[in-house]
Amino acid sequence: MKLLYSLLFWIVGSFLKKQRSLEFIGPENFDSLKTQELIRFRDEILIKSSPYLFNESAKTLEAQENFDRRSYHFGVKYKGQIAAYVRLTPSGFELSSLGHTWSVVSKKYNNYIEFNRLVADPRIPKRGYFGRLLLLYVGLWLFEKSHYQGIVAICRPERMNFLNSFGLSPVTGLTTYLPERGENYQLLLGSRREILTTILKKYLTDNRMFNSVYRVGSNF
Repeated sequence: MKLLYSLLFWIVGSFLKKQRSLEFIGPENFDSLKTQELIRFRDEILIKSSPYLFNESAKTLEAQENFDRRSYHFGVKYKGQIAAYVRLTPSGFELSSLGHTWSVVSKKYNNYIEFNRLVADPRIPKRGYFGRLLLLYVGLWLFEKSHYQGIVAICRPERMNFLNSFGLSPVTGLTTYLPERGENYQLLLGSRREILTTILKKYLTDNRMFNSVYRVGSNF
């Protein structure tokens, strides 16, 4: 499998290098100027789509836990404009503060990293595709150059297929209703092996993930 994964890293890396109209950003720490630009982009979108992230309790939690300061920040620019962003948070996950059961379960995965705040510019076409490219770029860094052994995330049910396509699977019985958000959220996990195997299979059997014609709209 090690040889296959090395081949996959080469395939993904070569594919991303061919995207000459794109500039991938990250991993960036909080204090970098690039991160501040990415955060402004992120917050301009989220304040409209997810205003609960900006209420007093959410701001207090962010300040106490230093999620932005502790996280890695990634983005992708298309023709000089930011198209998509995602934040990766090490153990001490944001999701652990949102539900007791999630907190208990996530303690078993302190060598994983949390995906959160994935957004794309709603004004640009093919925004779902830019999100996929960004996650491929992040995954290449995560599993080729970092020590993390998997990914943990939460999402609304309608966005589960997007994360499933990258090898993250829902954990049975760990759907939680978040009253401040007014929706159910599902906990998902994916080990290094599960994620890489899923992407490799998709490349071999359905290479639409690597095809710019593949449009997924706003499915994440």
